[in-house]
Amino acid sequence: MINRITLREYAAIKLRVPDSGIDWLDEMILLAKRDELAAQAMQGISANHCFTDLPSGKVSEWAFEQADAMIAAREKGAQE
Repeated sequence: MINRITLREYAAIKLRVPDSGIDWLDEMILLAKRDELAAQAMQGISANHCFTDLPSGKVSEWAFEQADAMIAAREKGAQE
């Protein structure tokens, strides 16, 4: 038996927007988005020579804080 996904599920996966209507899928999309945003934040701080002396643990902690802030701002904007 072939399991088919709905157009909404496909769009949520492809656009990386956690709005598929399936809780576990939305959670996976959100975690992937969080990781992607944290990686971009780490690239930004790593490219800034003023922060090269920070321990790597602090850089990754900061990157995930930035990712969480971006996700929260997006959710807040979507609710307005």
